[in-house]
Amino acid sequence: MVILGINYFPQFTHDPAVVLIRDGKIEAMLEEERFVQEKRAFNRVPLNSIKYCLDKFDIKIEEIDYVALSWDCNRVYEKRGLNCRVSDEKMLKMLFPRSIFKYESLPKLVYVDHHKAHAASSFYVSNFDESTIVIVDGQGEESSISIWRGKGNKIDLIRMLDTDGHLSLGYLYDSASLYLGLGVWNSGKFMGLSSYGNPRFDLECININKEYFSIPALQGKVEIGLNNQLDESSQIRKFWIEEFSKIVNVENKRMYFYDYERGKLSHRLEFNDIAKDFAASIQSKLEEVLVNVVKSAINETGCRNVCLSGGVALNCVANNVIDKLDVVDNLFVQPAAGDAGSSLGAALTVLAEVYSLRPSGKFSPYGGPEYSNNIIKNILDNTGVKYSYTDDICGKSSDLLSDGQVIGWFQGKMEFGPRALGSRSILANPCIKNINNIVNDKVKFRELWRPFAPSILNSEKDKYFKDASESPYMLKTASFKEEYRNKFPGITHIDYTARLQTVDDSLNPKYNKLIESFNAKTDVPMVLNTSFNKRGKPIVNSPYEALEMFYSTGMDTLVLGDFIIKK
Repeated sequence: MVILGINYFPQFTHDPAVVLIRDGKIEAMLEEERFVQEKRAFNRVPLNSIKYCLDKFDIKIEEIDYVALSWDCNRVYEKRGLNCRVSDEKMLKMLFPRSIFKYESLPKLVYVDHHKAHAASSFYVSNFDESTIVIVDGQGEESSISIWRGKGNKIDLIRMLDTDGHLSLGYLYDSASLYLGLGVWNSGKFMGLSSYGNPRFDLECININKEYFSIPALQGKVEIGLNNQLDESSQIRKFWIEEFSKIVNVENKRMYFYDYERGKLSHRLEFNDIAKDFAASIQSKLEEVLVNVVKSAINETGCRNVCLSGGVALNCVANNVIDKLDVVDNLFVQPAAGDAGSSLGAALTVLAEVYSLRPSGKFSPYGGPEYSNNIIKNILDNTGVKYSYTDDICGKSSDLLSDGQVIGWFQGKMEFGPRALGSRSILANPCIKNINNIVNDKVKFRELWRPFAPSILNSEKDKYFKDASESPYMLKTASFKEEYRNKFPGITHIDYTARLQTVDDSLNPKYNKLIESFNAKTDVPMVLNTSFNKRGKPIVNSPYEALEMFYSTGMDTLVLGDFIIKK
């Protein structure tokens, strides 16, 4: 049995991705942006990801039983009155062009409802036999928020909160980010900024009810298919921008200057207290609404296990609030909760509905390409880079971190999802004063107020954090205990929280060994961890990209497999 799950929508795609399931096992989880090195890989057919799966696992197209798409494209067209239906044959030929693939026949194509794919991506890889499932994103084919119930091998829709996207918390948050000048696709930056302010502004247009919530000013006002658009985002964002301007007047101070070092015009944003308070207010309202949605959903399903998915589920601050609710026994959010992860859900939906199976083995976020030491050595030899080999890479790397170096850490299979989880990471000693500014300014080239995450040994989290839950995918936050607030300046945010990743040897034994070695030398069971990429670029995919970033930034040392490269 071979199933390919794909996130792709013709001319309307962000985060295209591919997941391969073979004989019930998740073999690969790939994001196209990593191959083409374009953030979000807008409107790209994930040809690199598909080709990787087939070549890596020696699979012929004729051996694929199902291709599962995480969008019902034709339903989107029909609902909006567009006469552009895509036949199965045409869609498959987009995914398997003859210029790249050879085949005698094409597999069967299945369209999976977008929110159902999100629901499946979380529930079927959780450890829950039964769960309330809450999907919150920009917008699916129709709804922006939907409630599901998962039990065994089955997922059932309980309700859609809207059918036109007018309740979209994803569009609300994106609009707020846009209003501050951060752009639509920078929700993570906006979330980081929100910690610097006080939530003193209120969105009175949102009514929180005993059951869920409503926005009367938008209800019935959104026109489906306006101007032949495939979603209603532009109408809803226009509404929110107008609402924001009534609440607060934020002047976007985008300061342009000529960067002599980089040889081009650049810019920076400066935020005053009003802007920071606005960001805090939006984050607070998001949390308030999500709490009510989750409580209402649990009331309907009667199940206190909760799975979250959709782009809004990447908001780790809100996740932590939900995790602490008295009505929630267990919370699960899979690492690629955004649209890339819907490819996983599409494949898992076929696995469950056609084969009555859930995936075998323990779920791991590490589903991307990996490079053996032999391949890495060949690359280093071909590029003429000076390097050294060691059979104690964790010990040597922990020495470098102890000495205050910033290192690039490139190991094993790449992570699936936006967070670097110890395979494609930039690491540093979290105890060093101003290390966060050094990494932001000299390596990442990003805003100095952006926070960094600690990767901490799971066994040590309770010593340093208050009420910390396991967070292997870096999708929850925790507050430092008071006695440690000033000990780790590199990873402590302005509000004394951290977006932590808990690490043990069950998911990433090599990364766990590195942190154990660092702990043995420093009595610090955590390292500063940020994604291995420059500003505006995806996480590096290959050793070549790792080398390019290493030599073009202020990184001190690069660790590729068991090889160490210094400048």
